[in-house]
Amino acid sequence: MTTPAKHAPSPREVYAGFMREAEGIPAPLSQRVTAPTGRRAERVSVGAIKEETIHRALVGHLLVRCVPGVWWHHSPNGGNRHAAVGGMLKAMGTKPGVPDLMFIREGRVLFLELKRRGGALSPAQKECHRHLAAAGAIVLVAYGLDQALATLLNAGILKPTADARSTAPCGRLPTGQSEGAT
Repeated sequence: MTTPAKHAPSPREVYAGFMREAEGIPAPLSQRVTAPTGRRAERVSVGAIKEETIHRALVGHLLVRCVPGVWWHHSPNGGNRHAAVGGMLKAMGTKPGVPDLMFIREGRVLFLELKRRGGALSPAQKECHRHLAAAGAIVLVAYGLDQALATLLNAGILKPTADARSTAPCGRLPTGQSEGAT
């Protein structure tokens, strides 16, 4: 007897999984995330939700609800790295404290720093936010997924519901345009 082949999850399935995790609802055993070692990843309680979980849930919303014409990006500055890699990145211009997500819409730049409820900005983040604001960028901080969603909705980055689909994927040029076109 053969077992059915596993399929890659669709964006909607990924989004639903992130939402369950962000709300503290455990996924069915068959859908739980596994660690690279093959062991099941630890589930976290609602009060101890990690910033990464909030971030991944928000990205799930962006993939489904982003307004057309918005380009967004996550700069992977955080995390533990070998000292040599950290030195190389610093020499290449990586700066500490850069917010988690950057959005560009209609020539305006908006940065969003995500924090879990009760989280605090580091001194490097506060300094970076001051420099970005002085350069003309909008810098916002959201505590938890609900506040992040409300912030991006109010900023015109997200559509009100996941059902309102865009014609072009967020962060990509509409069909027929190339990057060099003006």
